[in-house]
Amino acid sequence: AYALATWDEKRDSRSTDLWVVPTDGKGKPVQLTKDRAGDRHPKWSADGETIYFVGNRRKDGQKAPPFNGSAQVWKVPADGGA
Repeated sequence: AYALATWDEKRDSRSTDLWVVPTDGKGKPVQLTKDRAGDRHPKWSADGETIYFVGNRRKDGQKAPPFNGSAQVWKVPADGGA
């Protein structure tokens, strides 16, 4: 699992999302997150089923965590999903 930062020149902004790549060299990388939350520091769960990471998710009107833009720990299934 890794974090990939990309630059959108048109919007003049950066986005960082999580990706996972099979270690056997047979599969293609799979994007796990698509949110302008600066996802970073992916860590595998002990059973290999989940990836935990830090992100700054935001929803309009939210003043309290977890959707107020503050750094929180999130999780995503290692095979993709929400």
